[in-house]
Amino acid sequence: MAKTYQVNLDGTDIRFTPEGKVAVLDAIQALTAKDRPERVWHDIVEANPGITAICETYRFTDTDASAVVDGSGWAIIEDLLLVYMIE
Repeated sequence: MAKTYQVNLDGTDIRFTPEGKVAVLDAIQALTAKDRPERVWHDIVEANPGITAICETYRFTDTDASAVVDGSGWAIIEDLLLVYMIE
């Protein structure tokens, strides 16, 4: 496994790939402070099915394959998160 990076934002760990792509669920958790970032992501994907095309799957560990996205992809997801961040 390649070295990965982790940043702690207000008690939430956000993982990054060696190329700088962010783990989508980690970033959603950090920005929305919701207990179930999977539900938020599911709602976003359901409302915007094409959003998964900008994501890749990255194996942080042998048992953890997570959706990751680059900076421009994250900007798109972040815009869609506004409704969850306001609640």
